[in-house]
Formats: sequence, structure tokens, C-alpha cells
Amino acid sequence: MNTKKETLDVLLGQILERTHFFKPPADFDPLKADRKRLQDFGLPTLPDRVRDPERHLFWLRMYSQPLRFIKADFSFLLSDFRLSQRGPLPAVGTRYETSPNWSGAYITPKHSQMVTEIDGSWQVPAASPPGNLPMDGDFRSSSWVGFDGQRRYLDSSLPQIGTSQFVKVTNGQATPSYSTWWQWWLRGQKNPPVTLPLAVSQGDLIMCSLIVVNRTTVRFFIKNQTTGDFLSPFDERPPSAEIDKVSGATAEWILERPTHLDDDGLYELPNYNTVVFSSCFAVTAFDPASPGQTQTLPGAKLINMFEVRERPHRIFDIAVAELTEGDQGVATFYR
Repeated sequence: MNTKKETLDVLLGQILERTHFFKPPADFDPLKADRKRLQDFGLPTLPDRVRDPERHLFWLRMYSQPLRFIKADFSFLLSDFRLSQRGPLPAVGTRYETSPNWSGAYITPKHSQMVTEIDGSWQVPAASPPGNLPMDGDFRSSSWVGFDGQRRYLDSSLPQIGTSQFVKVTNGQATPSYSTWWQWWLRGQKNPPVTLPLAVSQGDLIMCSLIVVNRTTVRFFIKNQTTGDFLSPFDERPPSAEIDKVSGATAEWILERPTHLDDDGLYELPNYNTVVFSSCFAVTAFDPASPGQTQTLPGAKLINMFEVRERPHRIFDIAVAELTEGDQGVATFYR
């Protein structure tokens, strides 16, 4: 029987076979590069200032100094948890929905289009023990942007990228930890997220993008805006031959309560106080090669996270979401 390490080594090898890494020099300056040079290193061109002012400003901020490209590398350093599609309980007649593991917002494209890009930024929240539980424990949350997590269609999948915020308490001593990761979640698989070498700390500003290159490929971007470290972009394809295209059915900005790797049990949620997802934009189009239009959050569905409590038996919201910054941000609050 294979050990867990052997199984993960095989899985990592399969992922690497599907991955294309771009390798911009550490000191590469996108603001001084022409279109071809940007394409060579997997970087998007500057959106039009008049037609797409929000994305224009996001691009300028993401690709301005401080900026240092670091080599993308994959590992399973954190291999005892996984992220999953939410279990929704729609609240009929309102824009709010509930979930045992998600809090945040999602949007759907209009006019039978698909999401071809999603952008967002947030500060890495603190991870501290909740006050209503015993001192010792393992408390976890993840913040991310992703595609397609809302539709329970056959063979549904979810490419996503973000940060993890953990705190472990032993003998009353709390030890927080923070990391970056990506995952292409697939229904029926119980694989851990792939750990990335981009270091983050509490309070760092993170900027992320996912771009649908074509119907079978998504490009991943993540930058620590506080330190200037930018993980070199990489392309991924769906993790199963049965998934022949990216749906682009929804776009999400989510604070998640992760699941144990080997079962469906949820980790206890740490006190993260507040996470504000800013510059929340999606690009929608009829296909990845077509010109797209920017869509923000005026029609977004908001998701509150709940848990079932006893004595007395009740459902209690442990994280609630609301829109901020007009139509361009969503905040999720720990309760």
C-alpha cells in the first residue's frame, strides 16, 4: 500500500505534467515592456483606460514597483486539509445565501456569457483562537478568488488561488501561520491545495487574478503587494480528462472554513475579525477569445457562513458578508 507521501508525490508529478511555467527575470518591469514581451512572460497587457478604468488601475497597481518576480514552485507542505465546493442553502426572496464553509460573494455572467477573468485583493487577516471554544485546538481559514464554485453540474470544477490563515493552540500557546496556495478543485477528489513559495504575513496586501486563456487553460497570478514579491505566472489545465472545458459559470471572492483531508469534517474557524475583498472585478465574454466587459458586484449574491449549535439546538451565523466600496468590494465579518 502506498504511503501518504508516495501518493502525494504521484499527484504532484501529475500536476507538474499539466503545468506550463513562465519565467520572467526577477527584475522584469512590465510597465516598460511591449505587448510581445509581456506575452512571452505570460503577463496581460494594460487594459484600456477609457473602456476599462477599474481594471486599468488594478493592472497599474499590480505591475508597478515594488516588484520582484520569484520562481513558481509547487509542494504539498500543507497536506492535511482541503478546500471544497460549498453546501448552499439559498434564502428565498433575498440576495443572501448560507453555507457551512463559505462567506463572501459571487456573481454570474449576463446574456449567456462566461467569466473569462477574475481579479481581487485583500489583506491577510489575523488568525486567533475563537473565544467560545476550549483554548487548545487547530483553527483554519482560507481567503481566495475562483471560478465556477456555484454550479453543481456534472463534473463541476473550481480553479482558485489565495492565502491560508491558521492558528494552532497547544497548552494555551497560540502559533499562527500564513501561506499561499492554488487548487483546481474537482468533485469527487480529496486532494490538498498546492503550496506556493510566495511568503505572506498578517496584514500583507495580496493581489490575485485568474485568466481563462482558452477553453481548457487557466492562468494563475498572485502578488504580495506589501513586499513586492510576485509569483511567476503559470498555466493549468483541468485535473481530469473528463473535464474538457472551463465553464466560467460564476466568479467568487470567498473566506472559507477548510475541510479535513481524509473526511468531510470542517476545521474550527479562527477569529479572523474582518476580510475585505477590494477591486472585485470579473470580465465576461461569449468565449475567451472575444472582447469582454467588466462586471462588478451590484447584482452579487452574498453568502453567510453558519454552524449548528446545541443546547439549545440552533443555526448560528459565524461569518456574515456585505458589500463595500460601492459595487467593487465585499467584506466578511467574523461573529
